[in-house]
Amino acid sequence: AYVPDVKPLTESQSTALLCSVLPHWTMLFDTMTYDFCVCDYPALVMEREQKNPDSGHNEKNWATPMPQESSLLVGLPPILDAGIETLILGSFPSRASLEAQHYYAHRQNQFWRVMAEVLGEPLTELDYAQKQRCLLRYHVGVWDVYRTCRREGSLDSAIKAAQQNDFSVLGKKAPRLRRIFFNGQTSGKFARWFAEQGYETRILPSTSPSYTLAFARKAAAWREVWARDR
Repeated sequence: AYVPDVKPLTESQSTALLCSVLPHWTMLFDTMTYDFCVCDYPALVMEREQKNPDSGHNEKNWATPMPQESSLLVGLPPILDAGIETLILGSFPSRASLEAQHYYAHRQNQFWRVMAEVLGEPLTELDYAQKQRCLLRYHVGVWDVYRTCRREGSLDSAIKAAQQNDFSVLGKKAPRLRRIFFNGQTSGKFARWFAEQGYETRILPSTSPSYTLAFARKAAAWREVWARDR
């Protein structure tokens, strides 16, 4: 039988070892001497594998976790009514927005700051219900291009298995709608489709914190397009 080269421990050492957990080390029990001994576990496994490749003692396989599939995420209902003329489309709500059930709830997202600059309203000082009413008063709606997806974190680059929203409802629910503004390049991929439906389209700088363009430049771009297309 294979016995590694180990040194017997004293009784006090054995007791202390039993009460502790040592990473990458293991205890062996010598059935002949009834002494507890300690050895380098990775080295022992390697030596056993060399002696018996089919033993199944493969530490790498033991340590490899099973892949976990991300759960299906469902987006938010749109902010719109029959009076909206402009619809702002994002990609999909961030984790913070899903938890709060508010569009652009992440405190570093600059959407509400940008819209405050565009509309000249103190949106950042209002609660969410007031923000929605203010947008609708200016005939502005908010929605996302994706209805559901799988995603780890909040980055658009992590979006997988996405299903788009049913935009066919816009004709009935928003008959005055004529302009679609896209908040960033991900939602902007849908610009061509909306243009083919007869809408005016503009792709604007993303208000996401992951897009590092200075706030002043983002706000200026949004104001310029807003003023030009009204």
